[in-house]
Amino acid sequence: MKTFRSIWIPLSLGLALAGCLAGGGGSGSEDTNGSVVVGKLIYTDGAAAAGVRIWIRPSEYLRDTGEAGKPLPPADAWTDARGGFAVKSLQAGSYTLEARDDSARGSRMEFEASGKSAELAEDTLRPLGSLEGSLSANGRMQGSAYVQVYGLDKVAKANSNGDFCIAGLARGSYLIQEVSSLPGRAYRPSDPVLIASGATTLIAPIPLDSFAGEEYSTWPLSREILVHTAQAGVTEKVVDFPLLVRLTQENFNFNLSNGKDFRFAGPDGNHLAYEVERWEPASKHAEIWIHLDSIPAGAGSFPVTMYWGKRNAPDFSSGQSVFSSFSGVWHMREAIGASEEFVFRDASPSRADAQGRIQSGNRKAVWGYGGRFYGTHYLHAPGAKILTPGTSLTLSAWITASGTDSMGGEIVSLGDNCGLRLDLKGDPTFFAFKDSKWTGGVSPPSDKWGRATVAASRLIDNRWHLIAGIFDGTSLRIYMDGKEKSVVSFQGPIAYPLGQDLWIGTHGNGINGYGFFGQIDEVQIAGVARSSDWLRLAYENQKTEMSLLEFP
Repeated sequence: MKTFRSIWIPLSLGLALAGCLAGGGGSGSEDTNGSVVVGKLIYTDGAAAAGVRIWIRPSEYLRDTGEAGKPLPPADAWTDARGGFAVKSLQAGSYTLEARDDSARGSRMEFEASGKSAELAEDTLRPLGSLEGSLSANGRMQGSAYVQVYGLDKVAKANSNGDFCIAGLARGSYLIQEVSSLPGRAYRPSDPVLIASGATTLIAPIPLDSFAGEEYSTWPLSREILVHTAQAGVTEKVVDFPLLVRLTQENFNFNLSNGKDFRFAGPDGNHLAYEVERWEPASKHAEIWIHLDSIPAGAGSFPVTMYWGKRNAPDFSSGQSVFSSFSGVWHMREAIGASEEFVFRDASPSRADAQGRIQSGNRKAVWGYGGRFYGTHYLHAPGAKILTPGTSLTLSAWITASGTDSMGGEIVSLGDNCGLRLDLKGDPTFFAFKDSKWTGGVSPPSDKWGRATVAASRLIDNRWHLIAGIFDGTSLRIYMDGKEKSVVSFQGPIAYPLGQDLWIGTHGNGINGYGFFGQIDEVQIAGVARSSDWLRLAYENQKTEMSLLEFP
């Protein structure tokens, strides 16, 4: 299921209105240097609206479906005795301001922050309205379905009949998004919804579309993308491969898409699952992952057709479909909160979301954004069986290192039972433990460890490198920038008595001295041993100076 999430933390505040629960919230504005926005709120009789809570969200913000029914977050600001308010540190962009008092009255304003101070027009609080509708025109539905409101902390889960209700809406025109948990199914985008003050708006049932049943000949725009496998040195068949497509103003007109209308097909016309990792039309950048079942050996060039430009096309972007065979995938592209707290979402079916602290500042990575670590920063995801594969494993991450802690720099660790680490010299190591009977009390037996190291590689060079560790059941292999660099014999399976949680940027069971200094991006775990051609193709596809793809 595709979800939209916030890293902001909700508090215990809710609202009941018009017979249904108001959608709760999950965020607060980021504390950055930027615009200061001031305004004033009044009531219909002209009295100052004092003590009114105010929330501000980016206009494209959508609350995570998992937050449905949870309470509202703390307000970003409150009006003073004269009804005035001020919100500081807004980055340039489009925003939605929502104001509500304790008597079910509120207002909503849209505005642009330009980096300078701005004064909004005086607005009036009026009785709130609500929205009701159905996501199923055929009785009881399968799976789960949700409705999100753009720019607000509003998300509602439909009941078993597909009916939903969203309360606490100020008058105005809203855009909503409908989300289905059914693979390959999505709701057709609805028209803007007009909410009247103190009234309930009823909308017609919203139909569910199928990814498999789409006819791409109806898409107005298309072009072929060539994947030059021969140029990457690929000589064998590559299976289950996530292809990264990067769009810029040099190869794509961002005015002709809304970021939700993309579709892809292979040379046989079969539909290809995709995930839009980033869509930033303002900066002319987008990254899209496409799942390729197989790339034949000796193909030379493998064609993929991209379609876009169809109005009201459902949004079928799904990381869980693209990375269906992975145990975990962290793109590391989420925004950071004011206190550097963050949640990085797992794009795989495991849904092993990780949270912790990273360093603020420049996060530009090989593509998009990564996580910056400085010794004490880390990412942590609770352990699960799917994150601890034993008989085979591929563990990889992009890194750029500026230094290590006193014992080395941990890149990613599965409970310290296996992982990737830089030693003090900057040489990467892939390590694994295999004694399932060890229960602690003394140091783990040294003969139960396996380590493959790329000697004299010296990666503390502030340059991006793709590091991958492979366990195939009989050996540990470490790859650097798509090339195998070291192999050691290791009769598995890998055991996990030391811990089962995932850690990024710090030691797997809390030992000090292994903090990572630098950036880490695109951490991936799979319970299979990827081939040399697979890893070579991944590096050539994802590196900064990428020439693997051609847009004829």
